[in-house]
Amino acid sequence: MCSGLRLVGGDWPKSPSQVRPYCYIENTKRHYWWCPDCDLVFLDPQQRPDPGSERERYLSHNNDPGDPRYEKYLSLVVQPIIDEKAENSEPVLVLDYGCGPTTGIETLWSGHDLSVESYDPFFYPNLPLEPKHRFDYVISCESAEHFYEPHQDWYKISQLLKPDGKVILRTGWRPPTMEEFKKWGYHHDPTHVCFYSAKTVEWLRQNFKIEIRTVGLWN
Repeated sequence: MCSGLRLVGGDWPKSPSQVRPYCYIENTKRHYWWCPDCDLVFLDPQQRPDPGSERERYLSHNNDPGDPRYEKYLSLVVQPIIDEKAENSEPVLVLDYGCGPTTGIETLWSGHDLSVESYDPFFYPNLPLEPKHRFDYVISCESAEHFYEPHQDWYKISQLLKPDGKVILRTGWRPPTMEEFKKWGYHHDPTHVCFYSAKTVEWLRQNFKIEIRTVGLWN
């Protein structure tokens, strides 16, 4: 099993020798590590915000379902589902995994032949794990970079997804070089703790046996 996905979570710092130092960002005083197995780069777990600070950061976001800009932003992860739904007359069950303080996708799109449920560990934590394999789609819209224990989250997603289901994954894609990463603004948010590459996503596909469709931030 990949060291990085485990070490960034509850197994840290039992075996830090299995991952490697990646870089130090001078202006934020943050250390980042890199896993050679899955190519995940992650913030040193000892520098992560405490739960209270993390929650306050999320509450500061302007995630108003009534804001046309936010609706447009969310539509980029919902539209692929709607497009595929046009080819299928069966109802589609969708999970918004890590929805934040508002249930934007559920509010805006439930009833359009989509049945949407929302989960967030801070704001909507009551997600039944049974029955397994019940969702046609799991949306992770800028939530995967917040996973403190990514192995547990990705395992949970794999157990909730139907065998032929899909993950719609949107996150900031890590620049290919360390120097570009240092200049990148995405890690300035202290709650962004995991940074994915195409290799990381392929590792997730292969090891959790799930189909993942990636979406850019503003494509």
